Amino acid sequence: MEKGDIVYIVENRRKVTEVVIRSITGNLYTVLLPTGGAIRLPRGRIYKTRLEAEKQLATDRKSTR
Repeated sequence: MEKGDIVYIVENRRKVTEVVIRSITGNLYTVLLPTGGAIRLPRGRIYKTRLEAEKQLATDRKSTR
């Protein structure tokens, strides 16, 4: 994944959100949210496809029940 790529994150274990990578520093990625804000996340919380993020969301939901 590189700066400018469109990727996906899982927000609050509730929904998948499309974001854009703004910068990368080591293992931390700063991504731009659709609301105009930004958040810094480790690589493990960013997914290349919506399907990958949705699979993680389903796994998270199973583990919290």
